[in-house]
Amino acid sequence: MNNRLYRPLAIAAILLLMTVAASRAEIVDRVVAVVNDDVITQYELQSTVDLLMARYEQNIRPEDRSRAFAEARKAVLNRLISDLLLRQEARRLGISVRDDEVNNTIQESLRQRKITMDELQQALIKDGTRQRATT
Repeated sequence: MNNRLYRPLAIAAILLLMTVAASRAEIVDRVVAVVNDDVITQYELQSTVDLLMARYEQNIRPEDRSRAFAEARKAVLNRLISDLLLRQEARRLGISVRDDEVNNTIQESLRQRKITMDELQQALIKDGTRQRATT
């Protein structure tokens, strides 16, 4: 093939492939809410909604799933915004909780409910809130 003809065809093919690749690119994540200096991403929102829907979808009629999903998405976004505002305010006020305080509170709660940590973990696994350890 003639070099003069080959070079423009090669450039055209490369440009065509780049155009096709760019048009097929998907946005992996995007910002769905800005709360002061922090953001909530689409991934964060979607993964929380998916977890919620997986837990309750057997209780939702198929014809109501679209509406339930929309309501869940709105409720989860509101909750994520509220949680972020609380964390920001705690940070602003210098409020922090040490690990030992959290552990003591968990242990006290377990003692009051008369259950062990293993029983709690099994209940969380059954509920779908916690994944089974793979180690």
